[in-house]
Amino acid sequence: MDAREKVTRYVHENVSPMLRTGEPSLDEGAGLWHVPVLSDAGGRAVVLGTYVVDAKLRFVRNPVRQIMDRLTDHLSGGAMEGSLSEDEAGPGETQLGDTVSRPRPLVDHAAEISPVDPLTGLATAGAFLVRLDQELERLKRYKVPFCVCFLDVEHLWDVNLAHGPLVADALIAQVGKVVEGGTRGSDFVAHWAGGRFALLLQGPKDEVLLGCERVLAAVRAFAPVVREGEAPLSVSAHLGGASCPSPDPSGPMTPPDLIKEARGMLMAAKASDDKRPVVS
Repeated sequence: MDAREKVTRYVHENVSPMLRTGEPSLDEGAGLWHVPVLSDAGGRAVVLGTYVVDAKLRFVRNPVRQIMDRLTDHLSGGAMEGSLSEDEAGPGETQLGDTVSRPRPLVDHAAEISPVDPLTGLATAGAFLVRLDQELERLKRYKVPFCVCFLDVEHLWDVNLAHGPLVADALIAQVGKVVEGGTRGSDFVAHWAGGRFALLLQGPKDEVLLGCERVLAAVRAFAPVVREGEAPLSVSAHLGGASCPSPDPSGPMTPPDLIKEARGMLMAAKASDDKRPVVS
């Protein structure tokens, strides 16, 4: 195995096994390898981020947060700020080592993917995007307002370290049931990724806020026990969302914009001292 293959395999196996790595390029002067991580959605290779690895396979640059944010934008169909297509990137950034098939855009393909998340039994992120498209059409026809919300379970990494990934997964699955139990029959709940859940809540903002508080209270009151006789775990969560139609006439009215706005409100909720849900 030559150095190029070794670097590629190391990044792929240790950083992003669910994403595709492009052809590494070597900066001979600095002795550093630049390894792009790519997504093929939309018909063209797009760079999500570039890892930089030295000759001893130590990470000099690890943009994992940037990659996850851009991947979420890509899954929601939004344009990724600062992203590069295969045609626009410089030499070495997206050179592919093999022939790559070009799938259709993910939003178009989502209806054919299993709509049920195997871990939680809830809808998948793809099914959520399909439902969001339907709700926007329903809004145009019948003027029925709704909100897109994200709920994020905190400290999952601590549970993973203390008890292992299977217990962390079990916690996500059980929290998913609690979230679903706190919503109404007309609402829609999906497992977005990791400890994050996406909610599509029917009604105007004031009504939805009451529902958000009900869901948060149920999650925070949930006290699962890892093993009989042990102290229960304390579950912490935050919730943020975007109302549709927005009070601002120029506000978000497309799935990517609504998801971006809801993610921003989730970040605002995390920064808030009173830990209440934040809905724009």
